[in-house]
Amino acid sequence: MEFDSRWSVSQLVKTGKHFTRSEVIPVRSRMFYYLPVNQTISKLSQNIDVESVLTEDQLQNKLIEATSISEQMQILYEGTRLTELGTRLRYFVASLLEDSLSGMFPNIKAEPFGSSFSGFGKRKCDLDMMLTFEDLTQNVRKAGPLLFLSKKCMQNDRLQTQRTLGTLGDVLQYLMPGCLNVHRILHARVPIVKFKHEILEIDCDLSMSTNRSGVDMTQLLYIFGEIDPQLRPLVFTIRTWARLNKITNPIPGRWVSNFALTLLAIFFMQKRNGTVLPSGEKVLQEVAKSRRTGANLNIVRKDCAMDNLGDLLHEFYSFYQNFPFDVSALSIINADTLKKPDFSPLHIENCIDADLNVTKNVSSEELDRMMSGIRSALWQLECGSERKSNKNWGILRLFELDNSTGASGVSSFQVKTLFAPKGQHAASNKGQLITEDGDQSSQQDIESDTVAVKHAEDRETQRVDPMQRHGETFATDACVGGDEVPIRASVDIGNMKSVVQPTADDLNSRVRVKQKRASSPWKKDLW
Repeated sequence: MEFDSRWSVSQLVKTGKHFTRSEVIPVRSRMFYYLPVNQTISKLSQNIDVESVLTEDQLQNKLIEATSISEQMQILYEGTRLTELGTRLRYFVASLLEDSLSGMFPNIKAEPFGSSFSGFGKRKCDLDMMLTFEDLTQNVRKAGPLLFLSKKCMQNDRLQTQRTLGTLGDVLQYLMPGCLNVHRILHARVPIVKFKHEILEIDCDLSMSTNRSGVDMTQLLYIFGEIDPQLRPLVFTIRTWARLNKITNPIPGRWVSNFALTLLAIFFMQKRNGTVLPSGEKVLQEVAKSRRTGANLNIVRKDCAMDNLGDLLHEFYSFYQNFPFDVSALSIINADTLKKPDFSPLHIENCIDADLNVTKNVSSEELDRMMSGIRSALWQLECGSERKSNKNWGILRLFELDNSTGASGVSSFQVKTLFAPKGQHAASNKGQLITEDGDQSSQQDIESDTVAVKHAEDRETQRVDPMQRHGETFATDACVGGDEVPIRASVDIGNMKSVVQPTADDLNSRVRVKQKRASSPWKKDLW
């Protein structure tokens, strides 16, 4: 329920009651049970589903029935973006956190930021919040002679942040209603407390910092999206393509992030012919001017038809297919390229702090994979731009998983590969490695603590399905611990014991293999 004044809300809160003291901790909040006299607590609903999401089949059918690529991109954007209600509910969660801590910190603010408030957030996305206390940088002596008796801060700011967040995590876990699954990640580069609001089904990340770069960046991205309404559908399509082709990864690492893809799209819109997207410097100047004068920020929104989104997507891939990332850095602030100041494979200047590279973690292998995906996507658009009945076309061809790219880019092996149905992971050529996704690689990237397993071309041993023939053995050739001598690893499916034997084709290697087995810690259990 929404009221027109804070006074009305406070009066309603005063009418609320608790269960018996022996059942609950008497915490007061703006979330209530509505419990009629003849109803029991066991019949009450425990959550509210307010962000319904289209299933993959429903979304795919709508995309197939569209008449143009532009319509497909608009359908994808409208069907997956965070709704206005979702945004308001996230502000509501932030206000609940402020209420629970305002007794000790009357001026506390839980400022939401991130994709939820920049206009680029998806439904069911996380809520990022930054806690800020009263601004102690101002000259408090001018306010009067009375100063609050307070605890001194620790000299180490990071340690103070960790201690404070750890205490707030306890408050969320044990006292604040609706908060579950509290995890304190205090030793990360940016300490955070993760929790989930069980009623609204929203995952939250809480941090503390005097640096407002995240909040300022969110505002800047929101303004860019308001100036040109074509930007957000373009970004949603690019992000979906990158996620389904495993170019991005939800786990932080050396791969390209959604934030980096958004900046690439903004830079492209700034550089294309007939652009209306200004440089970040002009936008920040207008923001600073509005803060000084107190006037509303004047955002000029482009009034244009949405029928050119397909051409815009094609131009994006064409723009970056041969972009000189090796020598050029991208500057959203200046809306131009700069000479790369370091040796990072990809350099995108931070819009708030120009000395920082927001893509410093991206490796050269992941950049090459992104460039390969861009060229493949451009070819898919050129070949599948015409609509065909009941078949994937347009952007749906971009979303078809490309098995040539993996999430990590590193050849890996899982035990479950051994138990796949017959022929599912068979390699066509001897000497190729089997990766996690069933891909083939000609390189033998064998680390000191890993075992790279190859399918053996054994004419004498017929391959069997271990799930059907219990107790049989499955033979593979492997190189262990960097040893050039191949060995034969036989796994007894019934007992799950491994026996290491020399390859019959290399009798001269028996002595070396025995010596290796005697000094290796893996001799007892190969797997």
